[in-house]
Amino acid sequence: MLARSAVVVAVLAAVVLSGCPCGNPDLPVTLIPLSGPFGYAVRGPYGLEGHLTKENLTDAEWRLRGSFQFPNSGYAVLGPEVLVMESYPEQVLIRLRVLLPAPGTITLPVITERPVAVDVAASNEAVFTVVVQERCAPAL
Repeated sequence: MLARSAVVVAVLAAVVLSGCPCGNPDLPVTLIPLSGPFGYAVRGPYGLEGHLTKENLTDAEWRLRGSFQFPNSGYAVLGPEVLVMESYPEQVLIRLRVLLPAPGTITLPVITERPVAVDVAASNEAVFTVVVQERCAPAL
């Protein structure tokens, strides 16, 4: 009984500390095919800019590298979620999770850059969808 209670407390703490989905539904990210390297330029909310590429067609993984430009220091980037649907070609969803400042938080009004990176094992023909999910920090 005590072990079960400890697990429940640990799970609830993880949910509270990582925030919960809030605000807008998933915000779309634009993928623009590149003319040179194999892949896409990535543009999205909060000044998101980056690239989703493969160095060589023989590489097993795609690499997403980029950064957000947040309006103040209260934002954070949580680990991305990647869902690869087993189909051909694979349907890949990359969800970039942004933790919003907690209500009442005092933040510095300075543009703050936060990097984002994820590697995805998928075929050259994979179809990608990238979104940004806002997560609310608990109130202080």
